[in-house]
Amino acid sequence: MTSAAQAAPAEHVTICHATGTPDTAGNGYVVISPSKNGVIKGHANWDFKNHVVGDNGHAADIIPPFDYEDNKGVARSFPGQNWDTEGQTIWRGGCTGDTSVSAPI
Repeated sequence: MTSAAQAAPAEHVTICHATGTPDTAGNGYVVISPSKNGVIKGHANWDFKNHVVGDNGHAADIIPPFDYEDNKGVARSFPGQNWDTEGQTIWRGGCTGDTSVSAPI
């Protein structure tokens, strides 16, 4: 049996979290790096039970694609959210859109 103290640390994903309401970026973005689980269950518009696009997250957050394991240990892939050219430019610009700033990785 593995205790919480022995468990592997959660892997994190750097995202651009929209400020304002969850569905708009009316006040811009801030860089945050929640755990993959936090992204899947709290930020992404993602149905984490069926592993498909849903409508339960922060629609305006910019999230790069990443791989994760579900609660049964099955390898899954998250395709990204708002990961179009504009979203990638904002993310690479430190969530400001400034392309002279390096990526927030």
